Amino acid sequence: MSIDRSSEPTVGVVASDWIKLFMVTGTIQEELAAANGVKGKPTKIGNFFKKHLDRPFRIQHAGLEGTAYLRFRKGSCRQKYYYFEVFLDTETDSLDTSDSPTSFEDPTSTVDTNDGTVESNSGNTEDWG
Repeated sequence: MSIDRSSEPTVGVVASDWIKLFMVTGTIQEELAAANGVKGKPTKIGNFFKKHLDRPFRIQHAGLEGTAYLRFRKGSCRQKYYYFEVFLDTETDSLDTSDSPTSFEDPTSTVDTNDGTVESNSGNTEDWG
């Protein structure tokens, strides 16, 4: 007999899928550099997340403000899928949104600068994979 899991939520990402973001942002960089083995880095990220679960974080994006909470859902074999639950403030009329971006942009796309030249946001040549 198999279990029908089609109705279970699919939100969240396992700790190993957060490694690249942590490396790019420099979050717990020393701990990640010292991590050994295949599960070393995901374990460090999981430990970091464990300390921050269910705590409110103030956020701002595109002229909106709100509160985000780090959450997780359990997966199979003790896996945890981490995600952020976001609650936007209702009083956003006082914010100036004239120069705020309306969406996230691809960081590797090209950008037109004020002087008419085009630059690439491709970053350095390091392989993060």
